[in-house]
Amino acid sequence: MPEWPLGALDAVTLRQFVRLDAISPHVLRFGYVKGIIDEQHVVDLELRRLQHGLASGASEEDLALLLSDDLSRVPILLESAAASPPAIDPARVWAYVGTRLIRTRWEANPEAIYELAGLIESLGMPESYRGLVYYEPRAKGSAKAGSPARLLRAIDERLQMDGETLGLG
Repeated sequence: MPEWPLGALDAVTLRQFVRLDAISPHVLRFGYVKGIIDEQHVVDLELRRLQHGLASGASEEDLALLLSDDLSRVPILLESAAASPPAIDPARVWAYVGTRLIRTRWEANPEAIYELAGLIESLGMPESYRGLVYYEPRAKGSAKAGSPARLLRAIDERLQMDGETLGLG
């Protein structure tokens, strides 16, 4: 299990913030490669997709129907299921999920700003979220200081935009 910020993400958090039809094999593969979700999570999510008629190929169906003693096949089947170019950048989906999670506990967490920066860095700085780090409050005396209110507005705008444009929420 990766350390925070990725360590707080999992299949439950993904399902909490992202509709099942937006959880593609690419999103699952990215989460698996980053260590966010494990083989069993991949199978469970693919099974839910299959049950709802969302699995789009033989590899997804094979993933959904894997038995626990066949979990070693997950990486190969995920590679096959995610062979075509993704419609949505999977890092952006996980950035959305992580940012939503951080945002839900923002007021109670004095480290939230740093968790956000760590999340974005851990995910490879998805382009649409990279700009959020520029809103972070800076130490007194630094050249340009952001404000917490400005950062929150930028986060909320980014989450709303991605929720709508990516069809995630």
